[in-house]
Amino acid sequence: MASMTALVAAVAVAHPPRTALATARERTRSTAILRAVGCDGRQLALASAVSGAVAALCAAAVGVPIGLWLQLVLGYEITKSIGVGPGARPKSPGARDT
Repeated sequence: MASMTALVAAVAVAHPPRTALATARERTRSTAILRAVGCDGRQLALASAVSGAVAALCAAAVGVPIGLWLQLVLGYEITKSIGVGPGARPKSPGARDT
């Protein structure tokens, strides 16, 4: 189990820099192509800002509902498991803890 955790941690640490490098290379190619067809710096900056905003909006549109649903489900399960909240059953007066 520890080796699997270490593997997952290694992938989690190594993946973001590789993704950033690949994105930078792709952005360099796109910038070169756009410059070749006549875009100036202002148009490139606008295109970059718009693409980042679209990506952020898409991520929020997917992530926020999933996060809210997980919070609802996990919050209910956690409060039920520790004996508080709407899902908890009251203990009877003579019940023993097992």
